[in-house]
Amino acid sequence: MTLAAPAPYSITKERAVLESQVTGLAKTEVIVINKDGIGEADVEMVPAEQELTFVINNGVDARFYCAPHRIKALVMGWLVGEGIIENPGELVSVETDLMTQRVDIRITDDCYGRLDARIERSSAKPIIGEAPFIKRSDTALELNHSGVEALAKQFRQLFLSLKSAERMSYLASVATEGEILTYGEGFHRINALYRSIGELVRNGQSVEGKIALTNFGLSQMMVSKLARAGIAMVICFAPPTSSAIQVANDYYVTLVCVNSGEGTRIYSAPWRVI
Repeated sequence: MTLAAPAPYSITKERAVLESQVTGLAKTEVIVINKDGIGEADVEMVPAEQELTFVINNGVDARFYCAPHRIKALVMGWLVGEGIIENPGELVSVETDLMTQRVDIRITDDCYGRLDARIERSSAKPIIGEAPFIKRSDTALELNHSGVEALAKQFRQLFLSLKSAERMSYLASVATEGEILTYGEGFHRINALYRSIGELVRNGQSVEGKIALTNFGLSQMMVSKLARAGIAMVICFAPPTSSAIQVANDYYVTLVCVNSGEGTRIYSAPWRVI
């Protein structure tokens, strides 16, 4: 293999942080081998990833690996998915320092009181543990098969329209019966979900009774977060795990898998569609 001289490439850490915060992508050097076996140096955009420390009310830490963009939406969705807050007024402030990789989150005292009951203090640092939660989804939402297909089609079109679609391969949305309301993209599935939920709550809308859409399958943990937030139905393009189906049945969440040419599969709470 012949290796050509590399193209000039230089970028400061400050500029890299700024670009990744806006786009979710970061520049990296790459060797591209063409059909003649000649390698050339190039610059490519890849998903940006940083380990961020979420610090709640200066007392509780949580660690996240994520693309450092749309941080406020990500934080909001995470807090809703954890059952810590329910509306945007309960999130007082979010201050991000991507140079130190720290995100300071301030929530109301009432919310912190709810969180305090879940804090595990046996470790060196307090961390957030899991806790049971009540059913937030009733049986009101119903969507016929054509409605499911129509939303799935809108979702596919949304994914193809995004400039980051080739790199940020996971996409999630929150919708009503006839309209996609928000979207969240990411190279981690849960972060895509958090961003889509967070944008909805930041806009002053409730998650309860809404429909989530994903271009990926769901794990038990992801369905738990969606159920805790109040999502009633999830339309996905890959099957869920067996544990995810069990949680969905327990909390009245309908899981629907739509795959072109393979029909529509309903894994849980089928009365919403049948």
